[in-house]
Amino acid sequence: MSLGYLKSVLGLFALFSFGELFADEDSLLSGHPRESYMDVKNIDEMEDALRKSMAAVEKHSFSRGWWGWDRLRCRYVDGGRKDEGALKVLRAVFRGLILDRHQKLKEKGEGDLLYLYYTTLTGDRKESVLDVEGRKAYRDIHGGGYHGGWGGAARMRIYEELASQGMLTNEERIRFEEIVKQSLEPRFINFKKKAQSANNHSFGNAGGIALALKLYPDSPQAAEAEAWIDRIWKSLSDFADWTEWTYYPYGPIFLHGLIDIAEATGRIEKEKDLIHSVARRCLGFVHGGGVRGNPNSGSLVRKDLNSIYKDPWNVGYY
Repeated sequence: MSLGYLKSVLGLFALFSFGELFADEDSLLSGHPRESYMDVKNIDEMEDALRKSMAAVEKHSFSRGWWGWDRLRCRYVDGGRKDEGALKVLRAVFRGLILDRHQKLKEKGEGDLLYLYYTTLTGDRKESVLDVEGRKAYRDIHGGGYHGGWGGAARMRIYEELASQGMLTNEERIRFEEIVKQSLEPRFINFKKKAQSANNHSFGNAGGIALALKLYPDSPQAAEAEAWIDRIWKSLSDFADWTEWTYYPYGPIFLHGLIDIAEATGRIEKEKDLIHSVARRCLGFVHGGGVRGNPNSGSLVRKDLNSIYKDPWNVGYY
């Protein structure tokens, strides 16, 4: 057998081996979040690969990047908490995008610049670079800017589920509490600035804050945050500007915040008449009982109703 022939055979073997390796890697990382993980046999391998993949991402959307993962959490809960694979996938995402990111930033001396909610800081024209007491914080690296709080409630709900199911170590729970509390410090948020009335900005940002205060009532600026939540909730009763959030995604952002605040602050029963009136108004928009539109709005037509009932958690806006 010639040396050239042997090299060719070895080359082909290596090619197919690497091809299978990349194919296996791709199968572990593709299609998330999936409809179900109950049939995944190598779920631990998938969790490990997904965590590494998430941790390797330099930037991700703190505002919109968590909605899909929160819907996976919702589906897991609604399904009776039977899909253990879904919970492991959520743990991979949580560890990779929050804990591992925090560790990487810590190693660069920037761990204290990570924030999980919104910020009232100003920076360059697009607010992609913020000034934090003379230091630079970059949007989608250290946090999400003013709209970053839109994913704050999702992060809190996922953490709460993981912690309650015993999926995190004690050290991880302590570290997450540290990140939550630093995110609420005055160097990131002035609760008297930005939106002070009911709209998609304030309610979208307030959901995560309310859930954080529920878990950690001794957080920095707890009194200021609660007073802000009271202010924006009070303005619901005379809410007049419904123009911006009558279309996707601002309607769901507002409504998620509404429910998060009500649940975290004990308003579900006490304010049920007000909540019902808002819900009825929303249904009126959706079903043609109100004016709905502006330059960014649209009307979605669905031709296949079966897909809606198959996976209502990921159907989007009705």
